[in-house]
Amino acid sequence: MKNYVIGIDVGGTNIVTALSDLKGNVIIKTKIPTEAYKGYKDTIRRIKEQIEYVIKEAGLSVDNIAGIGIGVPGLIDVEKGICYFSGNLGNEWQDVNIREDLNKFFNVPIFLDNDVNVAALGEKYFGAAKDCKDFIYITIGTGIGSAIISDGRMIRGHRFCAGEFGHLTVDKNGPKCSCGNVGCIEAIASAPAIARRIKEKINSGRKSLMVEIAGGVDNITAKTLSEAYDKGDELAIEIMKETGEWLGIAIAGYINIINPELFIIGGGVSRAQERLLKYIREEVNKRAMKIQKESCKIITAHLLDEAGMMGAIAAILEYLNLI
Repeated sequence: MKNYVIGIDVGGTNIVTALSDLKGNVIIKTKIPTEAYKGYKDTIRRIKEQIEYVIKEAGLSVDNIAGIGIGVPGLIDVEKGICYFSGNLGNEWQDVNIREDLNKFFNVPIFLDNDVNVAALGEKYFGAAKDCKDFIYITIGTGIGSAIISDGRMIRGHRFCAGEFGHLTVDKNGPKCSCGNVGCIEAIASAPAIARRIKEKINSGRKSLMVEIAGGVDNITAKTLSEAYDKGDELAIEIMKETGEWLGIAIAGYINIINPELFIIGGGVSRAQERLLKYIREEVNKRAMKIQKESCKIITAHLLDEAGMMGAIAAILEYLNLI
């Protein structure tokens, strides 16, 4: 009986592989370093080995597996199973057919999607968006991305590029973004951008507990911000407020256009929780249309570190119409 599925979260740092039953109950999971620098073929080999491992450890065979779901950071063609580009995984991840390459070893249905879309599906079925048909999920970490669920369906766009929330322009005179534009929200409110803004202020003469907390200016990260904020550090409060305001501007625009019931914020920066959310909500309340803002709740994600893994499980279950 094909009573199990496998979900794989392929990240720039780690590969997480989980085997679950058809209700999403995880039976066994593994985490290994991605080591993407070794190249695409090596990563596929490592994914293959992890699939084989979880099947064996669960006392099963491939015949018991209904399908495999995979989340990959990058531009993904969900119909063909092709990754066109992945900045996090390296240059070899261009125009590679991941589904075809894995089907050589496992003759089961394989569904591949962008990691943010996958995380959104995790929240839809196992997290903050249960029973919600209209929501937006954004992740704020090294970069900023989003997924849009409307009437229960993922909005992918003509070339599967919908949801590039991180590249909404919020300041025409803002910092340059990795995409080549200036003033993108990703260049202002992603984790590296937050750290950069803090360091710029301190290097220009501002005093802050963040230097002591991090053990030096160069060690300051976005994580340092919350600890200093809780201690009443003036600069930390200023940066947290500014970050929330910039995010609120972008989120208000999204809410006005999409009219979601929920706006879910995930990723590492979301761990700031209410410290950040209160400023986001204040800005959204100023800028979003009355009906849209009153009918939309802004919350943090529930799954956090397990979003990719549970999302990959949800993705294959949905693809197979088992959920």
